[in-house]
Amino acid sequence: MTLLFRLSIILFFISLPIGAFLLYFEPWGPFFGWETLAHTWSLGMIFGILVFSAVVTQFFLGSRIKLLDRAFGQDKVIRFHGFLGLVILLGIGGHVISKNLSTYELNLQVFLGMGAGAMFNTIIVLSALLMSPVILARWSPLVELRRWTAHKLRLRYNTLRLVHNLVSVAGILAVIHVLLASSTSENELRMGYMLGWFVVGFGFYLYHRLIKGLFLRARPWTVSAVREESPAVVSVTLQAPAHFDFRAGQFVYVSFQQKGFPSEEHPFTLASAPGAPLTITAKKSGVFTARLGELAVGSRATIDGPYGLFTLRRSPPGLPVVFLAGGIGITPFLSMLRSLRDGFDRDIQLIWNTSRFEDAFAHDELKKLASGEKRFSYTLLLSREDHPEARRARLTPKVLSDLVDISRPSMYYLCGPVAQMESLVKELLRQGVRPARIVFERFSY
Repeated sequence: MTLLFRLSIILFFISLPIGAFLLYFEPWGPFFGWETLAHTWSLGMIFGILVFSAVVTQFFLGSRIKLLDRAFGQDKVIRFHGFLGLVILLGIGGHVISKNLSTYELNLQVFLGMGAGAMFNTIIVLSALLMSPVILARWSPLVELRRWTAHKLRLRYNTLRLVHNLVSVAGILAVIHVLLASSTSENELRMGYMLGWFVVGFGFYLYHRLIKGLFLRARPWTVSAVREESPAVVSVTLQAPAHFDFRAGQFVYVSFQQKGFPSEEHPFTLASAPGAPLTITAKKSGVFTARLGELAVGSRATIDGPYGLFTLRRSPPGLPVVFLAGGIGITPFLSMLRSLRDGFDRDIQLIWNTSRFEDAFAHDELKKLASGEKRFSYTLLLSREDHPEARRARLTPKVLSDLVDISRPSMYYLCGPVAQMESLVKELLRQGVRPARIVFERFSY
């Protein structure tokens, strides 16, 4: 997508608060000025407009709109979704404080706003503490809190996700609160503008949450094979109900309909090449993934996707590429390498870091590929044991500098544990690699 197209999408979203501001404050009117904006009533309105705009935007961001994914990537959409949650949290505080400095009467409109604010704040705080993979995710007290809620309170991912989706109820209450406000109801244009934006945003969200799911379940996929790659890794191959297009490196959201199996939806990077039977490969590290080996051939599944911009299309033709993988982060690179059936059109260097040799489930395949393809090199690093076919090391900035000629113009693709990959990104930037030549999707859940 071109920069102009991305800017057009951004302009679409910021037109909501800009349009609302113009309609509410009418800067062309005779009484407009800084004195008007500085009034506590006006400050309350400004915060209210920002909160309403952020709430409506959240409905768009939470709808997995393919256009947004193609323009920015689903990882950036999700991270911005989280950022807007904090904007809403702060905006509600500013709105309430400003309004309390002005005189107003308690009525249904105010009570609806209070209810919406309380729901938003509760859901946002819970989501930030228990679901976000970024916000303080490696802070020890928070790690312990997440473990405690998972094991003691049994607040699993699916339960937390249901709680998170209650934000739609809070959004409806907030819209009614806005429409009942005297400043809105006194002007039909304002009411139509605010209601129109909400209807469009909530319409996308309703389609994603309800209608699209019905379409997906009406055309289920079928589990055609389940294979234990190693004691800790399992692969599931699925048969499509119709032709399915994706680009190597993309991911999908998958849910399985097998009796007794968790019905929740999870994202998985595709390990297979486009055109081959669709395969997801996962580490048995969670309540859901630990049971993938229990899937029976013939079980049904629904797949939503593909999503993501972690593809070789981000790399100019012919430019050398360096793949840096940690653990199960090898899967998108397997998809990319398996897609190059007609030979490599560029030099590709892969460095894969696993804990033990038994975790390197694709080692033989990669070793064979490296021996037969002159433009591909492969290095296996083992963090916790020695092995004659690997180097005992962890993929750190120092090891990266030893193995890769960073002075050589190249594209860098990174996939693995967030903390490890972020340290490598910092090292690449420190050594002068341009940000545009580093591809790293920062989310995992």
